[in-house]
Amino acid sequence: MGTSCAPDGTCLPIGATFCGGGRFCRMGESCMPDGSCAPVGSQRCANGRTCLPGTYCGSDGSCLRAGYRDCGFGRSCPPGSICLPTGGCAPSGTALCKGGGSCGPGQKCSLGGGCIPASATDCGNARWCPPSTLCLPDATCSPPGATRCTGGTICLPGSRCTPEGGCAPTIRPKARPEG
Repeated sequence: MGTSCAPDGTCLPIGATFCGGGRFCRMGESCMPDGSCAPVGSQRCANGRTCLPGTYCGSDGSCLRAGYRDCGFGRSCPPGSICLPTGGCAPSGTALCKGGGSCGPGQKCSLGGGCIPASATDCGNARWCPPSTLCLPDATCSPPGATRCTGGTICLPGSRCTPEGGCAPTIRPKARPEG
């Protein structure tokens, strides 16, 4: 009592799984393709590695924690983060910049390098102006609502671009008399 026999005559403990070829796995274990035993819920990777429950096979055949992002090369990042190309992890919402840098959530990469607020106007090289303004050649910012015309002329609020690329006052219709 306490055992059963498989078709090939192998006697198995109660609850064991017959794997064939005289092999068996104990209760709570599964037969793996190579004839070994692993806890139920284990996963076999393409490279032959066995990942235990709570882990999964990464793209390179390494075992990664469930819920973690596969970054390749045996690296992973926890939920709520992204993989950095240079290694390591950063919070989700991080901007990845050309050249391998990164800017945190709420920021964006500036042309020429550096980080600026996500809603800012990018003047390059980590210089920026508030939203709805323009970068001026003298390293200042235009008033909100200014317009850049063809050819680069900046027209201030209350003026408009002309077909020649200059600025002209904005003509407002006269108010109707009340009456």
